[in-house]
Parts: sequence; structure tokens; C-alpha cells
Amino acid sequence: MTELEFRSLEDIDWRLDDGGDGTFEGLACRYGVVDSYGTTFHPRSFRKGLKGQYALLFMHSPFSPVGTFSAEERDDGLYISGRYD
Repeated sequence: MTELEFRSLEDIDWRLDDGGDGTFEGLACRYGVVDSYGTTFHPRSFRKGLKGQYALLFMHSPFSPVGTFSAEERDDGLYISGRYD
């Protein structure tokens, strides 16, 4: 049987714009911080995979795309920007 793991969204800084155009941007991963899975990412962790647009997936399901985004590495972490469908 698969165990479910629940995560808290308390640390996310949500800024919503009613009637907005469906775009978003912000840090997806901060460097040097232990995440809720116990993983720490370091600068240049994503350097080989940052090319073009990516599918924004609902709950990480490849069968449920909900938009697109692009990503770039910055000094403080992985920065993403995109648009919901």
C-alpha cells in the first residue's frame, strides 16, 4: 500500500491578482536550504536542464498539463516564470 505524505504550504509567499492574465514568477528552489524532503540544492544544480519551455504539470502528472514555464539559475536559486492555461 502506498503511504501518503502531506506537505505544508505555510512557507509559500502567495500573491494573487484577481482578474490577472494567468502569469506567475518566483523562486522555485532556493540554494543551500534543506527542503521538506531533506534535499539541499547547490548553485549550478540545474545547469544542464535549462533549455526552453517546460510543461507545468498538475501534481507532477504528465497527463495533466496546466500551463508552461521557463527557468533560469540565479545566485539565490532556481527562478521560474510562466503562464497557466
